[in-house]
Amino acid sequence: MPPAFIRHTRLAMIPVVVACAAATGCLGGTYNPSYFPYYLPPGDVIQTHAKPAGLGYFANFDPKAIRLDLTPASCTLPTKTRHVLVATVVDKDGQPRRKRRVEWMIEGAGNIIEVDESGYLPGRGYKVDNKYAVSYTDFFEHKIARGSSDPRDDVTIGPGQTWCVVSSALEGVTTVTALAPEVYDKDRGTVTVKLTWADGAPGLPAPGPGFPAPTVSRSGDERTHATKLVHAGAKDEPLTFDVRAPKATAIGRETPIAFELANAAATATQPATLTATIPDGTEFVRGEPPPSSQQGRTFTWAAVAVPAGQTLTVTATVRPTKRGTFTVDAAVETADGYHAKHAAAIAADTAGLKVTAELPAQVGLQAPVSLDVAVANSGAVEADNVTVWVTLDASLAPASGASPVEVPVGSVPAGQTKHVQVPLTAKQLGHAVAKVNATADGGLTDKTEAATEVRKAATLAVAVSGPDQLALNLDGTWQVTVTNTGDVPATDVVARVTLPASVAGRTATDGGKLAGTDGAEWQIGTLAPNEKKAVRVTATADKVAPKASVAASVVAGVPGARTQAKGETSLTVIGQPALLLELADHPAAIPVGQKATIRITVRNRGTGTAKKLEVTATGADALKIVGGTGADRKPGTVNGATVTFTLDELPPGAAAVFVANLEAVAPGTARLQVDVRGDHLAQPLHEEQAARVTGGN
Repeated sequence: MPPAFIRHTRLAMIPVVVACAAATGCLGGTYNPSYFPYYLPPGDVIQTHAKPAGLGYFANFDPKAIRLDLTPASCTLPTKTRHVLVATVVDKDGQPRRKRRVEWMIEGAGNIIEVDESGYLPGRGYKVDNKYAVSYTDFFEHKIARGSSDPRDDVTIGPGQTWCVVSSALEGVTTVTALAPEVYDKDRGTVTVKLTWADGAPGLPAPGPGFPAPTVSRSGDERTHATKLVHAGAKDEPLTFDVRAPKATAIGRETPIAFELANAAATATQPATLTATIPDGTEFVRGEPPPSSQQGRTFTWAAVAVPAGQTLTVTATVRPTKRGTFTVDAAVETADGYHAKHAAAIAADTAGLKVTAELPAQVGLQAPVSLDVAVANSGAVEADNVTVWVTLDASLAPASGASPVEVPVGSVPAGQTKHVQVPLTAKQLGHAVAKVNATADGGLTDKTEAATEVRKAATLAVAVSGPDQLALNLDGTWQVTVTNTGDVPATDVVARVTLPASVAGRTATDGGKLAGTDGAEWQIGTLAPNEKKAVRVTATADKVAPKASVAASVVAGVPGARTQAKGETSLTVIGQPALLLELADHPAAIPVGQKATIRITVRNRGTGTAKKLEVTATGADALKIVGGTGADRKPGTVNGATVTFTLDELPPGAAAVFVANLEAVAPGTARLQVDVRGDHLAQPLHEEQAARVTGGN
């Protein structure tokens, strides 16, 4: 091989060697513990922020993360053993979510031994120190192995879960707090458990002391991790000891702490002795039952056996005297060697009381009005026995009749707000003020006031306009106009139209709803002072009615404070006349000089009365009109070649007969024309009849 080729090959390998040396730590830099083939990726731990930068920090940036679950719950463990805690971040459907951050914090005895650091990137899980660590929920299923040959030691971690291992070499209590920053609801995103470490008393199921043998139960895709501990001295089931206390209480508030010793065995326990120690900053108020002895701040309850299947409860009531977190340490011991320790950490703080009140800007005289009072607790603990007092001026009166008005609110949790409604009535015109004072235990108080203007109540007026006469089978439209003539808005305004039986509703404007064919209704809503609203309904006349009416009504307000108005307009439904004109035949030939008559009959076959009828008969040159008789037996009016008859009315089904007198004056053919006119006729009725005039006898 040529020397030049060897030289270039060696130069090309230098970067590869340097990179490998850097990756394996040969150049003196930091590296991950590794062995082939797990060299890559190398690098330092990179601590990351828990939330996005900018406005995302304050937003619900991960709406799918709803709740953090932590298992197992609080329990008692032997010292020098390892306890695995499994955290699961779930969505609204209870499904685990992958790659969600969980922060682990512990207080008291013990240390974080190990945390879930699986992954490839430098920002994966890491321990900051023995009291704080960060991990991320897994993408895939993994197993945590103890390293023994017994598979029962293994813990299965599913997708959406992560884990942390805690241990303590000394007796005491470890408070573990797990926090999921992606969960926007802080109460659902934070879980705290207490681990009590004791020497010797508790025993463990096989495989013996050391790492607890966990079991994993599955329900769908959700996984829970539980550890069972069996206590020494128990015969059938373990004797369990627990302390129940509120997480937070107010300074100066009597706070009960319950110590519970439960015996699930089939036999009574040996006599048990309970001791409880309260810290500085608290006062012992009483015990139920009273303690048998006291030494300093430690209280002892004499030995008592717990019957089979029963629970012994001792309650100690304490009163915090300053702000801070105080821990009550308790221990129980039986004559046969069982002993357990437990602690309760309680935050003592003050509640904050803030009251606000609101009235509408305007209210009508004599109208009901609701005073909305909001009581907020800005403190860190619950506000107890909150009471609101409302003092009113003469313009407002309480529904209860008593002033000031007392409204019990009860307890208001920390960070929450409660609303109460105080019903009032506006009694006088003018400016009205309600003064509100809120009180709570611990001397808390706050006050505010709300004001409104009492004005002339909403007053409604309604007007109805439309045709006063309608012919049968024709349509008519009526307009209803609603006006608020008061000084305050009219609310919940409803207008209605009632139609007579002689017409049938067809359509309604402005979103009105027909009530069958009998009328219509409109939900108008709110009318401002002096505001008008016009709506219309169209109906068809289907029955003759000489006297009917279209009625309208309008109502507004709430029950007990209604305002209303009514109006109507008259209506007559008339029929439609239908006239028929008939001409009786005259002699076929009329000699000159002879006279003849012709009968003119007008029949009304319609449903309405025909009015102001005019009947005219017109002759020709050969046939002269010389007179006639009308239906009323009165002679007709002759004007040249025409005779005219009049008739005021022709009822339905009636007939009128008119007689025209003719005289033949010249031989030839002549035509007689008859016309009928009336108020309802746009065009006259017309008939003709031919006549022949001969030369004479």
